[in-house]
Amino acid sequence: MVDSGTLIIAVFTLAGGLAGFVLGAFLTDWLSKRRERRENERKVSGLRKLLYEDIIMIYVELKDILIVIETERITSKFDEYYNAIIGLQDSDWYKKDARKQPFIFMQFSDRERRAIRKIASLQEGVVGISRHKYIRKQVEEGEDGVETLRKDLKEKIIDYIREQIKRGLDKELLLELCPDENKDYIRSIFDEAHETSPIGEQENEEKPEKKRLLKRIKL
Repeated sequence: MVDSGTLIIAVFTLAGGLAGFVLGAFLTDWLSKRRERRENERKVSGLRKLLYEDIIMIYVELKDILIVIETERITSKFDEYYNAIIGLQDSDWYKKDARKQPFIFMQFSDRERRAIRKIASLQEGVVGISRHKYIRKQVEEGEDGVETLRKDLKEKIIDYIREQIKRGLDKELLLELCPDENKDYIRSIFDEAHETSPIGEQENEEKPEKKRLLKRIKL
């Protein structure tokens, strides 16, 4: 016959082993979920940075093209201006990154997703615009095709992207990712006091700055 003391010891030993097993299983599961959560956060952060960088590049390049058009206003360069604008309207950045990772993209805030989708949709629409719209206006109505192009670039493209950035994207992350020489473009979206002036108003810097822009956008 087993005495009561031995039985009590056996029960506590078994209970301790069971508790240890349960605790070990819990910790293993917790650590696994923690690793998965961190990996997911890393992927969300990485995708967000990729999309923000693409939008920054597009916005800055379009602003630079606008500055060149406003500074030069050379009608014979219509094709160069138009092609430079259209060349920046490829929305593959959205399709190959956000659309192919829907689970990650859906973890962005509603405002971020809405702004990014609208910018991508605008780009797809701009690609469909025919240059004949401007040429026809210039010939039939006597309008300056370059001026029409300038107004569309500013009012229908840049101002629209600017508004979506202001409404949906994070200012601090934009500034963190934006090259130092272009940060004023981003600041101006959120703070009108930082609005950049046309090159022509900065007489001392006009020539080197214009050359830099012309070289970079290949006009």
